This record gives sequence, structure tokens and C-alpha cells, in this order.
Amino acid sequence: MSILIAGNDYRVAKSLAKKLSTEEKVVVVTKDIKLQSPDHKILTLKLSPDSTMFEKLFKNYQFRAVLFLSSRHLRNEAVHSGELDELNRVLKLASQEKVEQVVCISSTLACAEDFQVNEETHPQPSRVTGMLLKMGEQLCQYYKKSMKLNVTVLHVPYLYGEQGSDLLTQDFLKRCSKKETLYLPGRFNDECDFLNENDLAEFILRLLNSPQPSEPCECIDLGRSTAITFGMIANQLSDIFPESKLKFSSEKGLFPMPVKVESARKYYGWAAMDYLMDSFSERMNNYVCYTPHKKSVIDRFPILARINGTLVKWMELIAGLFLMEYLNRATHTYAQFQFIDFRLLYVVLMGCIHGLQTGIHAALLSCVSYTVGVLRTGMNWETLIYKIDNWLPLVSYFIAGSVTGYSRNKHLSREQFIKNQYQTLEDRYSLLTKMNEHTNSNEEQLKQQLIGYRNSYGRLYDAICNLEVEHPEEVLMKAVPVLENMLNSRSIAIYQLDKGINIARLAVSSEGYGNRLQNTMRLFEYPHIRKSLAAREVWCNKALHSNEPGYCAPLSEKGEIKAMVVIWNTVYEQMTASYFNLLKVMCGVVELSFARTIHLQAIQGRNAFVPGTQILKNDEFTKLLKIKDTMEAQKIARYILLKVEDKANSTVWLSKTILSGIRNTDILGQRRNGKLYILVSQADESNVGCVCQRLKDHGVNCTVEKGLMIS
Repeated sequence: MSILIAGNDYRVAKSLAKKLSTEEKVVVVTKDIKLQSPDHKILTLKLSPDSTMFEKLFKNYQFRAVLFLSSRHLRNEAVHSGELDELNRVLKLASQEKVEQVVCISSTLACAEDFQVNEETHPQPSRVTGMLLKMGEQLCQYYKKSMKLNVTVLHVPYLYGEQGSDLLTQDFLKRCSKKETLYLPGRFNDECDFLNENDLAEFILRLLNSPQPSEPCECIDLGRSTAITFGMIANQLSDIFPESKLKFSSEKGLFPMPVKVESARKYYGWAAMDYLMDSFSERMNNYVCYTPHKKSVIDRFPILARINGTLVKWMELIAGLFLMEYLNRATHTYAQFQFIDFRLLYVVLMGCIHGLQTGIHAALLSCVSYTVGVLRTGMNWETLIYKIDNWLPLVSYFIAGSVTGYSRNKHLSREQFIKNQYQTLEDRYSLLTKMNEHTNSNEEQLKQQLIGYRNSYGRLYDAICNLEVEHPEEVLMKAVPVLENMLNSRSIAIYQLDKGINIARLAVSSEGYGNRLQNTMRLFEYPHIRKSLAAREVWCNKALHSNEPGYCAPLSEKGEIKAMVVIWNTVYEQMTASYFNLLKVMCGVVELSFARTIHLQAIQGRNAFVPGTQILKNDEFTKLLKIKDTMEAQKIARYILLKVEDKANSTVWLSKTILSGIRNTDILGQRRNGKLYILVSQADESNVGCVCQRLKDHGVNCTVEKGLMIS
């Protein structure tokens, strides 16, 4: 597993990557080509979050965590606006690829500038930079609530490390040394805060490696908690740069204020260790010395030649001009229009256009033309051959043809080499891309086959994860689709039993199947089923009686039968030993979850009921109502609410009286308004009249509550 660092703060990204790479591999996605690292555990890529390669990065590396670094203290609104799109892209891909933890590093500038910041308040900022940062945090909260993505926002102050600081940058310090007038963003007594990048990395490691707290925080404030005033900073800078000119803001500026660190200490045991003022002078000198010294012109010439070829070309052209003039004066040759050497121009053009071979041929032809021209002037052969001055034009032609032709051939060879190299890399990239896509396709296909196979461990693990809930009614709700999927049946029903295993009352059933079943099943009419349930064994309808279910499996808790799973309709292929064993396994899984939630409810029972009664308190009753409402929406169960109208009798008397007149599957609860309500399972307005009449006979008047009243 790896960690991805993305965003626009490259200096902090490099510092965090160096610290985090001690435990895991780190991938840094940056637009800054200068950010490179020799560490093999740090991979630096120049990618845009909008590119398709960025999306493939998520699929190939399967990141455990993603860090997004916002441009916390930049005043450029365009940067922050584009950053929102990048953050949205990162959160979307993290949600799709099921990333365990996403950390967005923001600033206290996202809060109101004139407000005492803490983690429990969410004041609105009053400036554009703070508003844009706040919008990024709201985007994180949206993905956390809607997409169930584990996102944590960190509010950090000014950061500083080995290579610089957010406020005291290298450029700022260099301008201090040059006696320029610089303005600090706050007044003399305004307080700000600084945090070491190593301390930030240490907290991130603790956040990633620690279990999620019982009360997860959407935003966590980090800081040194030791305020530093701008006056203290100015005094220190004046000692280091005596001739510096520093001025303060006339009004409260835009800067990160000190925060109270609570969640970081409480849940992660973290505290900032480094204090900027302890090593202020040493750090400031290091920041200034970190910038490399200027090189001389002679040292910079080779670099300049590689970067700016046009300048070098003009320098060579001027140097050649002076050389040409020197030769003209030395040989007493003066330029006139009628004496322009068209033969030399011909050789140069042919060599530049067609290369070395054509240049040599052009030089040879020019030599023939020159010889013929000289002989026409009346010069004899002996003078032409033995006078050295007559050979100079011939040699010049061959030199011009060779040099220009060689240069052309060299250029063509280099161009062809680059084309061949590019084609080779393109073919290799195409092959690797196809192999990667093929590997990803095979991986996804095998994963789906592994989870989709009916008897696979992957599918069984998925079923166990679905049953990891906290309420017995929720276990029954989740158990129906799990059993339907694993047992390939749409006629499943789960009944709750009384202590004597005489009466079974319908709790949940397959979608729409409950309308075909009776709400009560009298088990004393099925002695063979009752006997198997009492022995905690799965009963199978081997005799194939038409009025009896296909299978009945008990669900027990501490040896007591609490419920049973019933499969009403079975086909021939399901009356096998393998299907029987699969049913036992799945019912065992449901039984474990069901027993665990019953035990959990028993532990919390003292606080769940009104003292001295069996009346559920508002919070627990509301939670149960939400579960029942979900069941009804999925058409696996029905329920109705009855409102108790009795005001004269005591709560204790009402609890005993009502519980004696309702079934063990019905629940009595109290709402926020103090009223008592009865949740009647598997009932509607057409058949709830008998319940109201039975309660009326006991002296309790009830009315049907139309609304669900979940809020």
C-alpha cells in the first residue's frame, strides 16, 4: 500500500514525503518539474489531476491514504478556484477506489478572521481567500456524508521546515538583506502561529495508523499553541538584518491565528515539539544560504548555449564576419557586386539542402566551372596548376560542400534517430498500457468471480460484513437479502419465538412475500418442527408436505431459541446435502450476529429504558423506528404506530398494563414530547383494531398515529 500526496504546495509535499517514506512508499503528484527525490521509496510524477493517467494511478497503486495540500496562504483567487476542481477530482477518485483515509490540509484562514477559532465552531470567513478554503472543506464534508468517504480536514498555521517557511520565504529574507521596505501582514501585537513540517508529518502518521475515534472529528486544529507576535518576528529579523526595513499592517490582516489543540492531544496523543523562536536565527540564515550563489558569465555560458541556441548562432555569425573581413584585407580582396562568387553560393545551397554527397558533387562541378572560366581569360595550364593562389577557390568549394553537407547529414541522422527512439518508446508505452489494462481487467474479473461465487469465502466474508450492525432488528433486516443471495431463494421468512417455542411471530420476510404468510405460526401444530428447533437442529421437509415449509433453522442466544429462519418454497435442486450444509453455515453466521447484538442490547439495557419500566427512551425508540421504516420501504416488513392517550395513570402502571396486552414483538416507547407510543409489528390500519380493542379492555385508550414521526 502507498500514500499519495497531491496539491499545490510543493515545498511541504517534499518535506512530508521525506518523513512519510520511512514507513510506506509515497507517490507525489506535482506540476513542478524541480521536485525530484533520489529516495527509491518516493516517486515523483508530473501529472495534472484532470489527466487520464492520474485516474490510472489510483487503480494501479491502490492507495491507503491520500493527502491534498491546499494553497493555504496565497492571495491568488484563480489558484484557489482551480484548486477546488483538483480537490473534487481527488475526492471523487478516492471514493471510487475505496481509499481508507483522505487528509485535506487547509488553514485557519477558512474560519472568520476576527473569531476565536476552535473545532466545535464553524464561523463563516469574511474574505475571498477564506471563503474559497471554506468551500474546499465543505466539499470534503459532502463526500464524507454522501459518499461515506473517510475525510479529515487539518487546520494548520504557518508551516516551516528545512527549505523555507510560508511567511518567511527565501525571497522575503533576501529582500530584507537588500534594504527593501517589506510589510508584515499583521500589527505589532497581533498573534500568529508556526508549525514545523516534521511535527505535521508525525501527526499524519498517527492519524493513519491509529483506529478511528468513537467521535470522529471533521476538522482537527493543529498548532504549537504558543503564540508568536509579529513584533517578536520583527525584532528577530532586525537582529539578523540590521539594515532591513519592516513595517506592520495598519489594520488586522489576513493570517492564521493561534488555535487550541484538543482532538490531536485527546485522540492521538500528539503535541508539537519544535518551537520556531528557539532556533530562529539559525533557520533564517539557512533559508538565505539555501539559494545557490550566482555563477560567472564564463561558467554560465555552456548552460546558456544549451538553453538559447539562437543567441549562440548570432555570436558565431558575428565572429565569422570579423574573420571574413580579416581575410579580405589580408588578401587584398575587396567585395564588389559583379565579383560575388555564385559558384560558392551554389555549393553551399546544394550542401545545405541535399547533404554531403550532393555538396561534394556540387563542389566538383564548381571546380570544373572555375577551371573553364580561368582558361577563357587566357591563362595557360602551367600558370593555373603551379600558382597556389589559383587552388584556394577550389579548396574553398570542397570545404564549403563538405561542411554544409556534413551538417545537413548530421541533422537528418539526429532527426531520424529521435523519430526511431520516439517510435520505440511509443510502441513500448502502447504495449505496457495494453498489458496494464489487461491486468486490471483480469484482476477485476477474478475479484468479481471470487466474490460472486455462491460458496466462496469472498462472498461469505461480504455477508459477514453486511451483518456487522448494532441492533437485533437491523440484523434481521440485513439477514433477508444476505440469505436470499447466498441460498438463491425469494421465499425466506424470519420468525421470533416465545420462550416455550409454541408461537412464532413473523418479523421479516422476502420482498412482498409477507402478504402470502400469516403473521402467527402455531408451532404446536407442527410437533416435528418444534422438536428439531428444541434440539437446535435444522429441520428439512423430506416428506415434501405441501402445507409445510422446506427448511426451518433455529437462531439461539445463550442456549435459548430466540428466532427461526424459514424457507417456504424449495425446488428439487435445493433438497441436497450441500444446500443443507450451506443453510446451516449461513444461519450460524446470522445467529452469531443476532446473539452479539442481543448481548450488546442487554449491556445497554439499563440506560435504554425509562427507570422502573420497560418503556424505551426517545433515542432508542427513534433508532428502532428508523429501522422499521427502512424495512417497510424495502417491503420486507410492516408496522404501525399507536399513540397512548391515557394521561391520568402513572408511567409504571401503563408499562405493566400495556405490555400485558401486546405481543412480544411489539415495542412500547416514549418520544421527545413525553407521549407513549406502541410500535405494532406486521400490522396496518386494516387489522390494528383488535389491538386497540384489547388495550381498551385493559383500560388504555390508543389512536392510530398517521405520521412516522422519525425526526
